[in-house]
Amino acid sequence: MGLPVPKLDDVTFEQLVNQAIKRISQYAPEWTDYNVSDPGITLIELVAWLVEMQIFTLDQITDNHRRKYLKILSGTEPKPDEDLDAAVKKALLDLKKPYRAVTYSDYEYIALHTKGADLAKAKAYIAMNEKQQAVVNVILVPKVGLTATDKVKHKVCLNLDKRRLVTTLIKIVDPEYLRVSVHAVIRAKPLAAPDKLKQRVIDELEKFFDPRRGYDGSGWLFGRSVYLSEVYAKIEGVDGVDCVQSLKLFGNEVEAVGNLELKSHQITDSATHKIDVVGFTGPCKKVWEKNE
Repeated sequence: MGLPVPKLDDVTFEQLVNQAIKRISQYAPEWTDYNVSDPGITLIELVAWLVEMQIFTLDQITDNHRRKYLKILSGTEPKPDEDLDAAVKKALLDLKKPYRAVTYSDYEYIALHTKGADLAKAKAYIAMNEKQQAVVNVILVPKVGLTATDKVKHKVCLNLDKRRLVTTLIKIVDPEYLRVSVHAVIRAKPLAAPDKLKQRVIDELEKFFDPRRGYDGSGWLFGRSVYLSEVYAKIEGVDGVDCVQSLKLFGNEVEAVGNLELKSHQITDSATHKIDVVGFTGPCKKVWEKNE
């Protein structure tokens, strides 16, 4: 809902005439006939009518006014054949887009929207360089491959350089992946084919830890830990899995004690998952509950 348009002046014709008549005695005391038949009163009414028309036009915002206002906001005036409402909407949306790189989210937004970069994710954080200077490190995760090409890094760096604060130092860095491996023993439901079940579980885990489409479908979050309970639930949600009998997490080939912790600038990727499928061996125990 837009803001109400203020009425710039609400003086009526009658008020203009009355105000003028009240001033007659001050400026022309010899003028004593204030009836409508007096030619002077007729002139006052004529002027009041003209002024009322001018007041009416003050409150009107024409398409020409809107085009000029849009030029002030966006720097470009809409074309004569361009839909004005669409141009207004576009200008308002553009005002919400970060132009200057000040906050972390500004750096990430500008990096992701660099023309031709084709990035899936970006992460900005502060680090100290070898000279003990604070530097804004910008991590780029491409849509294809593990690291961005030098050409893409150059494009993003130039784009950020134009929009950064004068004293800010910028560095484009590659992602630091924590390669997650799951070693699990699962029990299959009756009639479930072990080989196909094993592959379904591996496919689900690779999707879950994917840096671009993992976690909730938008990619794994930088710095977010891998929780045992979530991995248990993910495996047990696969069709054909009765329960998980044992599970271990490995990060970069190092076994985790409990959950797998990530640094603030790390992101997950799948290593090789080892899944063993067993048949019915007695009641299925929810061993993951103690690890929540």
